[in-house]
Amino acid sequence: IAMVGRLGRDAVAAVGYTTQFLNLAQSVMFAVGAACVAMMARAVGARAPERARQALADSLLISAALAAVFTAVDLTFSHELLDLLGAEAAVRDAAIPYFRLSLGATLLLAVSIPIESAFRSVRDTRTPMLIAVVVTVVKTGLNYLLIFGNLGAPRLELVGAGLATFLSQGVALGGFVYAAARGAPILRVGLRDLRASLPLLPEVTRIALPAVGERVILNVAIMTYFAVLGQFGSVAIAAYTIGTRLLSFSWIPGTGFSVAAATLVGQSLGGGDAKAAEGAGWRAARLALGVSIVLGITFALLRVPIARVFTSDAGVVAALGPFMLMLALAQPPMGVHFTLGGALRGAGDTWTPLVAAFLGNWAFRVPLAWLFSQG
Repeated sequence: IAMVGRLGRDAVAAVGYTTQFLNLAQSVMFAVGAACVAMMARAVGARAPERARQALADSLLISAALAAVFTAVDLTFSHELLDLLGAEAAVRDAAIPYFRLSLGATLLLAVSIPIESAFRSVRDTRTPMLIAVVVTVVKTGLNYLLIFGNLGAPRLELVGAGLATFLSQGVALGGFVYAAARGAPILRVGLRDLRASLPLLPEVTRIALPAVGERVILNVAIMTYFAVLGQFGSVAIAAYTIGTRLLSFSWIPGTGFSVAAATLVGQSLGGGDAKAAEGAGWRAARLALGVSIVLGITFALLRVPIARVFTSDAGVVAALGPFMLMLALAQPPMGVHFTLGGALRGAGDTWTPLVAAFLGNWAFRVPLAWLFSQG
C-alpha cells in the first residue's frame, strides 16, 4: 500500500474499493478454516487422525466451492459491483484490472487456507509463519518490479500490483501443498479421505455456515460503511484504506491469539478436559488485551509520522490523523473480541460470534456511520 500510495490517491482508492470485495471472499474462506480448526483439533484431542483428515477434506471441498461462486460473480460483474459502492468513474476504471487479478487469486487461497488451518490445528504455527515470510518477500519484490518498472521490468502500476498478488498466492499454495506432503500423516489428504469424508460433510457444514454468515454480515456492513464514506470522495477512501492497513498491525495479535485459543480449546474438549479448555480461552483473551493496549498506544502517538511513510498526499495525511486515533482506541476491545470468538469457535459454537457480529455492525456501526455522515 505504501508503493501504491506513490501512484496517487485514486490508485489507493481503487485498492480500497477492491479490498472490500477481496475481504468478503477471503473472510468466507477463513470462516471455513475456523470450522476446519474446530473439527480437526477435536479429532486430534480425541486421538482420531482419520476423522481429522476427513474434516480437512470436507473443508477443502466447501472452501473451493464457495471460492468458485465468489470468483465467478466478481469477474462477471466487476463494473456493477464497484459502482454499487459508489466508486468514481476514474477510480472504478483504474480498479478493474487489479480487481480481477486479486479476486482471481481467491481460487488459490481457497486451497491454501484449509491446509494452513490444518497445520494450526496440530499446533504447528511455525510452518504457516515461514511460508508467510517467503510469500511476503516474493510479493514485495514483485510489487517493486511491476508497479514501478524497476530493474528492467515493465511499469504496470495497479496491474502490476494485481499480478504480484496473484503470483504470490500461487507461491503460498505451492508452499502449503509441499509442506503438507512432507508433514505429519494427518495432513496428507488423498482420494480415499475425500470419499470417506462425505458422511462428515453435514457436521462440517453445520459448524462452517454460521461462521460464514458471521463473516458475510461483518463484511457487508463494512462495505455499506464504505459506501457511506465514498460520498466524501477519494481522499476519504484513500485515508480509510491506508489507516485500516496500518492499524491491522495492532489487531493482528488478536487474530493470532484467536487461532491459538481455537486450537487449544478444541484439543482440550476433544480430550474431555473442559476446565483446561476454559482456562486456555481466558488466558488467550488476557494476553490479547495486553498486547492490544501497547500497540494501540504506539499507533495513537505515532499516527502522523507513520502516515507520512505511506503517502505523500497532505490531504490524506490530514484525514488519517483523527481516523487512526479512533481506531487505536478501539484496539483493546477488538483484540479481546477476536480472541473470545476464536475460543468459542474452537468449542464448536459459531452461533454466538454470528449474533455478536450482527448486533455490533447492524445495530451500531452502520446506523451510526449513516447518522454521523448526515451532519
